[in-house]
Amino acid sequence: MINSGNPDYTVNLQACDDAKTLYYKVSVSDQQGDIVKGFSHLTENYNEALIYANVFYDELSRSNIIVASYVEQPGTLAGQGALYAIGSFAVSSSDDSSFYNSLSEEFLERCRREINPDVNLIFRKITTRHKLNLYKESRFLKKLQQLGVLESSEGDNEYWIEDV
Repeated sequence: MINSGNPDYTVNLQACDDAKTLYYKVSVSDQQGDIVKGFSHLTENYNEALIYANVFYDELSRSNIIVASYVEQPGTLAGQGALYAIGSFAVSSSDDSSFYNSLSEEFLERCRREINPDVNLIFRKITTRHKLNLYKESRFLKKLQQLGVLESSEGDNEYWIEDV
């Protein structure tokens, strides 16, 4: 049965920011907005959430029903970068480069919003909020250095954050 563009089910991937912790919620809702049992997943990893959303979408689209997807991209504010598509999955999988680009955009946006930004504090907030381990933190630092926001000392492997 084909209906007039209203999806039978919607795969939702939403960024949730509860108690200073960023996590992602993947769920499937029906036409009434009720969550479908067996189609729900919570994670702190965006790529994992994206994979679950894509799997849920593929599972539902095998039937003769209309499926939509609503995907929030990780970004500066909740709800920004949301993509909605009926009949196709809203986004393709995110690579590491786009993840660090979005972190860098968040860093620069926070610096622009504050009058006298403490860039070290902003960096710490972002690494804590996104739960970056030391490896991911160093990759984030390297990305900021590539953008010219960071400066490295000669003969030293430490990075210093410059005011933007």
